[in-house]
Amino acid sequence: KIPYIKFEASVKNIPFKNVAGIVAMYSTENTKTKKNANKIIYTLTDLKAYNPVVCREFVNNIVLN
Repeated sequence: KIPYIKFEASVKNIPFKNVAGIVAMYSTENTKTKKNANKIIYTLTDLKAYNPVVCREFVNNIVLN
C-alpha cells in the first residue's frame, strides 16, 4: 500500500476547466544504478466524469517494481 491524495483543480489550456484525480509517490531502487528512486503515479480526468471507485481501484492494482 502507498499513500495517495485525491485532488480537484481548475486548469487552463486543456479542453475542460475542472479536473479531479489522484497523486501518489513511492520509493524503489533503480535496477540499473542500484540507487533509491522516487516514482509518481497520477490520474487526471474531467471533474464531471470523476469516479472515486475507479481511481481507488487503479491505485490499489498497481504492481510496484
